Amino acid sequence: MADKTDLEGSRISYLSAYWGLFPLAMTAILQPSGRICGFDPRLRAYLRGSPIVCLSDFFGLLLRFTVYFSHKGSVMDALSQTLKYRNLYAERGPLSLRSLQRIPFVRPAVFVLAITQAIKLLGCSGLPWTKTWVYCYLIPVCVFEIIPLIDYCLELQGGPSRGSGNWDINHRSSRADVVCDSLDRALGVFAIYIQWLVFFVCMKPAALLQIEQPETVSTENRIGPSMLYFLLCTYLVVIAYAPNRLIKPAGRIICSLRSLPATGSTNNTPGFLIYVTGFVLTFAFFAAFPQFDFPKMVKYLGEISILYGVSWLVAMFLADHSVMFQREVLLLSDTYDMEKNHIAFHNLLFFLGVLILSLVGYGVGFDSSGTYKPSWAGFLG
Repeated sequence: MADKTDLEGSRISYLSAYWGLFPLAMTAILQPSGRICGFDPRLRAYLRGSPIVCLSDFFGLLLRFTVYFSHKGSVMDALSQTLKYRNLYAERGPLSLRSLQRIPFVRPAVFVLAITQAIKLLGCSGLPWTKTWVYCYLIPVCVFEIIPLIDYCLELQGGPSRGSGNWDINHRSSRADVVCDSLDRALGVFAIYIQWLVFFVCMKPAALLQIEQPETVSTENRIGPSMLYFLLCTYLVVIAYAPNRLIKPAGRIICSLRSLPATGSTNNTPGFLIYVTGFVLTFAFFAAFPQFDFPKMVKYLGEISILYGVSWLVAMFLADHSVMFQREVLLLSDTYDMEKNHIAFHNLLFFLGVLILSLVGYGVGFDSSGTYKPSWAGFLG
């Protein structure tokens, strides 16, 4: 009995795992950066709070360096160009976040705390997904901390650095820049789709289908449910505005979200057809499945709709009654008008969902059974 009690006491709770990831997310958010996956730099706090988008941003920068290297043939020139891009638009963003970044001791303190929590979580057992999120944060965070050091060394040596020359914000004449921007946009859209897909899977849509235990199900029988889950999740993402609507190129420049024309919301025919088609196909495929549970599917869709609807109503209320919420959270101008800024408002709420839903999905999908925290990890929190 004592052994069983000791084993239960060494399990990792959801709060312990969550607060271990929190400083890693904060470190990623506090790091100065420009565009994240090609999106408006004002949204970087919400985007880098997601481990999937954070990792996608790292791959985007790595691809940009590779393209510049193949285009210029010089590692130093490619690194210089990559650093310039990384610091482009860095001065834009929520005022509170920029003020926090200017405090000298905040970033080093949060970074040290993040490293200790990463060591704690990686030393525990039975946390495969949590460790995955740790690596998604840890690798980009460490690389983005090393980049400024390289930049500083280049500047001391008199070589190319972010301080040499000016990069015009409206300049996109290089073919390499065009290729890199396209890759960034593709990675960003893909990352947000994956983020939503992970969330809906964590909400356990498998309960919609009364299938056998995994060890008794053949590979062929697993393909059907997996395809249906993906179809359902894709449909729900489209219902909540597909991410590729959020990037509208103005010439060869990615325009900001607030510059989207309000008249764009009047043409709902293509979107309506997509919604209806996805809805019909989803129900048709699920109804064709012999073990389909219709009441559970309706309940699941209802829970998702309520979660999204309540978030929307709360955000609308705060946007109408709180100037600080408009400026610091929704990043809207002082001349906020619900009718004129409807598209920008909805898009920003969707981006908030990238961060909020990832936290909710992690909590719902967390299972402490089979986890173990060694005794030394207790000293790290």
